[in-house]
Amino acid sequence: MLIRVGEQTPLNSSDFETIETPVLIGIGDKDATVTLEETIVVYRKLKNANFIVFPDTPHPIEKISVDRLSEEIIKFFK
Repeated sequence: MLIRVGEQTPLNSSDFETIETPVLIGIGDKDATVTLEETIVVYRKLKNANFIVFPDTPHPIEKISVDRLSEEIIKFFK
């Protein structure tokens, strides 16, 4: 699945502009898969988004601080 998404993304740039649901978009500061610039481009296209950079965090979600992630998700939904 990940290889297919990398080869042909299911979303194009204009799709993000149609999303009206609140979105929390984040990136790890040590992410080597997605750049900060790429993430900011998507964030700016979203109408109702919050943005967070997780410190000392690479791309794989299993390497993030679970406490920090849950704290940010709870704040987002309040």
